[in-house]
Order: sequence, then structure tokens, then C-alpha cells
Amino acid sequence: MNSLNNSNRITTKKTRVGRGIGSGKGKTSGRGHKGQKSRSGVAIKSFEGGQMPLYRRLPKRGFKSFNNQVKKSVAIINLSKILNIANIKTIIILFKYYLPILAPIFLVSFTLGVGGAILAESGLSFLGLGITAPNMSWGSLLSSGKEVMDIGWWVSFFPGLMIFLVTFALINISNYLQQLTNKKQIQS
Repeated sequence: MNSLNNSNRITTKKTRVGRGIGSGKGKTSGRGHKGQKSRSGVAIKSFEGGQMPLYRRLPKRGFKSFNNQVKKSVAIINLSKILNIANIKTIIILFKYYLPILAPIFLVSFTLGVGGAILAESGLSFLGLGITAPNMSWGSLLSSGKEVMDIGWWVSFFPGLMIFLVTFALINISNYLQQLTNKKQIQS
């Protein structure tokens, strides 16, 4: 290993660029005087020497011609004409086919809606924006019980309990109806 000599290998001297005009590669470091290639850090991606780049020559939406596509014909069918020909009443179709599908949805949304309406009305009445003083509501009863909370706690407790029980019962009824309809849909 120690007997190897570097003189057997031919080496070329490294060109020193940018050391002035006298070095042979000075001033522009061998890149030329002007133009894009003489500047460092400037490169246009996919520049193809002045011709149209490949990504602009290819179509945007595939190679199929939009004009050569086969046109599909659509037949417009009027349901009322078919029902008149078959002599079937629209009400019979509604009750036989649509009502069994839509009735559970209406029942569930109705029970949830009533619970939400009770909460909204009692909240607005509690704030003084709902039903006014001659008429009673659970929210106004809650609001009137604020002043006598330390003396008579039941004035606010029982209207609040009723709001809770009614809305909780309506939510449970809607959940039960939804479970029943889901079981019917699974069985059919």
C-alpha cells in the first residue's frame, strides 16, 4: 500500500474560473456574454428552444374528439298520461306507495320539532321576548321564580322540571318511532 505512486495516474489541472480576464475563463467564467444561459439561477422549466412546449401541444381533456361522440337520445315520459291510460287515481298511489315510506319520517320529525318548539318558546319567554304576562308559559313561570328563589324554590323548579320531562319524553318517543321504522325496513 505504501509503495503505490500517484505519478502513474494522469491528472488534469482544475480550471480556475472567474479570476479575471487574464485567466482565460475570466469575466463571464466561460458562459458567454448575454442571454439566458449566461445568467445563474434563471431557468424556464420545459423550455424547448422556441417551439411550442409538449404540455401545450397535448389536449386538455383527452384524445377523444368532442364532436365525434355518439349522441344519446332521451325519451321524455309524462307520468300523468300513463296514469290516465292505466286508469289509476293519484291518491291511490300516494296512499299505497308513498305514505308507508314517508309517515315514519314525518312522525319522527314532528316529535323532535315539537320538543324543539317547546324549548324555544320557554327560552324566549324566560328572556321576556315570548308570551307576555297575562298568558302563562313555562318560560315566564321560570322567569317570575327568579326573584323568589331563596324563599320558594318550587316556583322555578316545577316549570323547569316539566320542560325537561316533556322534551325528554318527546325525544324518547321519536327515538322509539325511528327504531320501529328501522326494524320494519330491515324486515322488508
